[in-house]
Amino acid sequence: MDQLAMTEAEINERVARKLGWEFVPEEKGARWRLKYKSEYIWAFDVPDYCHSIAAAWPILTDYCDEWHLDCRRDVSACLQKNYVTGAAEADTAPLAICQAFLKLPVLNAAGPSAAEIPQVQHL
Repeated sequence: MDQLAMTEAEINERVARKLGWEFVPEEKGARWRLKYKSEYIWAFDVPDYCHSIAAAWPILTDYCDEWHLDCRRDVSACLQKNYVTGAAEADTAPLAICQAFLKLPVLNAAGPSAAEIPQVQHL
């Protein structure tokens, strides 16, 4: 699906899935889970990566080998993982980060850092 045609909710969901979130219907009354260490974190919704710099920032710090943000006019993000680059421009930094992140290949990351975990409403 073309990223320009996706809604922000669809972008949030694709980013979450790429970061390891799984949709689990009707289990514990929650919808999403993320494995963290040996346990699962449950949430009704995925973090709002498109609007929250606090939610999007760990994408840069925990999952990318190198990154660059340029906020002089429109915001542009350039992310790199395993020598593959994803770049995007958007109106806001969180959205640019998300769009660039979705252009990168699937990651083999160990999981989220502790910094990412508080960004969701835990059950």
